[in-house]
Amino acid sequence: MTSMNKARRPPAPTLSSDILLEIVARSDAVTLFRFAATCKPLRRDILNPAFIRRVCHEPGAIVPPRVLGFLDHHIHNEGGEEPRPPVTFSLAHPATPAAASFSEKHLAPLLARTGAAQLDGIVVPPASRSGLVFVVRGIDESSRRYSMAVYDPLAGKLTDFLSAPDINHDYSDRATSTYTYVLLTAADGIDSSFLIVAAEFPRRSRSVKVQTLSADAASGGGEWSAAASVSHCRSRGSTLHKDTAVVVGGVIHWLMEETDPEALRILAYDVLAATAASIELPTGGLTIRFSRDIDLAASPDGRLSLLVADKLVISVWVLSSGRTGTRGWERRAVIDAEASVRSVMPEVSHSSFKGMVKLARSWAKSGAVLLQRPVTNMFYLISKSDEEGLVLVDLETKEMRKVTMKRNALPYEVDLESRLSAMNIY
Repeated sequence: MTSMNKARRPPAPTLSSDILLEIVARSDAVTLFRFAATCKPLRRDILNPAFIRRVCHEPGAIVPPRVLGFLDHHIHNEGGEEPRPPVTFSLAHPATPAAASFSEKHLAPLLARTGAAQLDGIVVPPASRSGLVFVVRGIDESSRRYSMAVYDPLAGKLTDFLSAPDINHDYSDRATSTYTYVLLTAADGIDSSFLIVAAEFPRRSRSVKVQTLSADAASGGGEWSAAASVSHCRSRGSTLHKDTAVVVGGVIHWLMEETDPEALRILAYDVLAATAASIELPTGGLTIRFSRDIDLAASPDGRLSLLVADKLVISVWVLSSGRTGTRGWERRAVIDAEASVRSVMPEVSHSSFKGMVKLARSWAKSGAVLLQRPVTNMFYLISKSDEEGLVLVDLETKEMRKVTMKRNALPYEVDLESRLSAMNIY
């Protein structure tokens, strides 16, 4: 009788896709990514741009658009006999329940499983963009070129290649030219998972020499493009102000130090068009001063930003387009950091605040800037411990808080919104 009743029992009612989608939108980031990866009936709705915008930006959003933290990959594991500790990830920004939950439940465990042994043998501090890491390992003995790689810690995937053959890498010849490498990702609008751009700046020329390497080319043996020289209006003798670049809409931006007059200028290189242009800084340019630090960044809405730390005052500028198509700088915010730095670092003496803050790195697209701790008559923090004290500035709220980073850790940013948007609908 019991068996007959079970056989006659009607099937449980199924939930409509609208209800399931609403459940997903009110769950958490880990659940949403799992649904997007495994639930084919809901995948198209989850990957709809309007739904992604809702779960990333609207009130009650469960997916932080970007997560910034520190990836401790233990590259200084001296001796090599003891087992390598698992990689650790500590969240720095944003300080929200959604970001903390995603970091604790998904990101940190995943990075611990994939490990970071692929980062052994690094001779240059690695650089990360949109979840990928660009590393330089050392000289390849057979070719006498640098051994390089792009590493995806989340996927545990490593792509090896050699340095650009036509770029001058001789550091002893920096009076003649300087060079740099820039990592672009799919979030920059390129038709590849990544693209490496090698750029050389001859000091006696007004041109920049460029070679590129796509992910497909790197995986197939590492064939770089032919070298191309692109002219621009930088003055002869100008050099890179910082060995960092900001990519906005597929255009690479570098800060250049001009020699005549002594000032800064932005060099912009359009990767797809292979053209270069010059961008003036606000108010006729900003001169280089001991008490001032300047850095480029990308705003959350995808525009070029300029961060100026003048002693303990931080100005945030954004490059905007006018109705006539002309571009100009707009000052978005002025942040007086002295009171906040005092509150988050009371152990720093009063005399230390007579100097300046140093822009350690800026992730304005994530809404965060890292400041190095001010020390009397010194730009950089010197500490006997294995940790470095930093101040994180939230550009949206203008609030500051102290964060600590292991000295061998890598600031690591994951663009969750772009990763979600890039998932395949099939």
